[in-house]
Amino acid sequence: MNNLAPVISIVMPCHNAAGIIDKTLNELISNMKITEEIILVENGSTDKTWSLLEQCLEKYSKSNIRIARSKKGLGNAIRVGINLASGSYIIFMEDDLPFGLQELIEARNRVQFEEGGWNVISKYHTNPLGISYRRIQGWVFIALRELILNLNVRDSQATFFTKASLAKKISQLSTEEGFLITTELIAIARKLNVEVSQTPCGPLFISDRKTTISIFDVGGMFRGLFRLRLKMRRLKLND
Repeated sequence: MNNLAPVISIVMPCHNAAGIIDKTLNELISNMKITEEIILVENGSTDKTWSLLEQCLEKYSKSNIRIARSKKGLGNAIRVGINLASGSYIIFMEDDLPFGLQELIEARNRVQFEEGGWNVISKYHTNPLGISYRRIQGWVFIALRELILNLNVRDSQATFFTKASLAKKISQLSTEEGFLITTELIAIARKLNVEVSQTPCGPLFISDRKTTISIFDVGGMFRGLFRLRLKMRRLKLND
């Protein structure tokens, strides 16, 4: 039984991840340290994700693994995970580990220097070979986001790492239920005058998950970004 307080809490939303979650957890849990915990948040899956997460608790029998459920939506899952986290730092990682363990390694390095602020671990600082449909979508979203919100952050859809106290404070001001949650968290951090830094992440690993985003989602992004801009203008902050 591990009685040490966690240093890093890994928040991992899991949506329709039945085909990938076992591979992900084998990789992640086998490389976790005793001072790290993982919070797996199932959010509105229509497959066997939740039952597989329950089996995970029995399979690994570790006290630093917790599972929870939220309403459907990335934003809902991230907020649940942040609220449950007991570590001094929080990192958000995706359930298919598109960057392997690079994000966790970077978080460990930053803990050594007790760094603050909101750190975005960005895939758009790399120079991958070729042009993919997913990358074109990313460029379109970057252009829309900078035009509408002017956050001056290259990759607002990236994973993040920060002190737990700051994550909990910012998440209390967050209301986005879907994928715009990471953009909203950065916008709130900017509103609070929190330093937002960007750390390059190495190339994507080959993921077993196919993208479900279509060209029609651009319209939804456009409307969502305008909604966020209006919210940031109205947001009242209490020191």
